[in-house]
Amino acid sequence: MTGPRFGRDAGDLEHIARRGITPAEAESAFNDPGTLFAGLRVERGEWRSRVIGRAFSGRIMVVVSTPRGDRVRIVTAYAYKAPRQYQRQYEGT
Repeated sequence: MTGPRFGRDAGDLEHIARRGITPAEAESAFNDPGTLFAGLRVERGEWRSRVIGRAFSGRIMVVVSTPRGDRVRIVTAYAYKAPRQYQRQYEGT
């Protein structure tokens, strides 16, 4: 099974880069077998979902994304500053 196909936006790439995250690292969180769905809501007129997953780097990440046609656009991602509630949820504590 393959994961989602990703689309990239220059502004989003810049945003996650400021957090010290590469696009490939954020995308890899979707392929973690333990990935958890952490919420869905409308922001700025579009549906955005949050997932919690472990990236190939080993870091637990919260990744915010939105669908764009047949692709997933990553809006932002958090790793070292992931909200504690999401880290606990992922770790099952």
